[in-house]
Amino acid sequence: SSLEKAKENAGKVTIEVTKTGNIVQIETKYPDRSFLRGTSLNVSVNYVLTIPDKASVKVKSTSGSVDANGLGGTFEGNITSGHATLLKIAGGVDCKTVSGPIRVEDIPADIDVTTVSGHIDAARIKGSIAAETTSGRITLKDVTEAKSVRVNVLSGGISYDGQIGAGSKFSLETLSGGIEVTLPANAAFELD
Repeated sequence: SSLEKAKENAGKVTIEVTKTGNIVQIETKYPDRSFLRGTSLNVSVNYVLTIPDKASVKVKSTSGSVDANGLGGTFEGNITSGHATLLKIAGGVDCKTVSGPIRVEDIPADIDVTTVSGHIDAARIKGSIAAETTSGRITLKDVTEAKSVRVNVLSGGISYDGQIGAGSKFSLETLSGGIEVTLPANAAFELD
């Protein structure tokens, strides 16, 4: 039956948990492709983790989306195929995807987000921003207290809605797409 086959396939996947000092590593291990002899395994694993308040998280995902909410430390992610949704990360964000959008909200620190193919949406950021995509749009809303904002898009538009602080440096560049900037009425800046 298909239930028996699903149980058999799930039994071929292992989850390894190792602890070294204060670091816990969780790894999903799939069998070698030669072991499968041309058949499809079709097994996925979802993790829901509860971690200490001030902990930082480092994630590597080959195929699957990552959602993180309410971290007291930093978030570092490297995702090959899947989206990233990162909310309320107190220590800041460093996230890269190859194929998938990135959504970042309510970050009281710096963010560095990059995707090859996908949109980047960031809102309520109180730190410096580095954002880059090859194909997709980048939207930044309610940005405050940024010492620098660097946005690069090869194919797609940029939308910025936020403040420009005294002495801050901003660079918004797109090769193919428009740039829309919304600033408060009292904004003072020089345009190059």
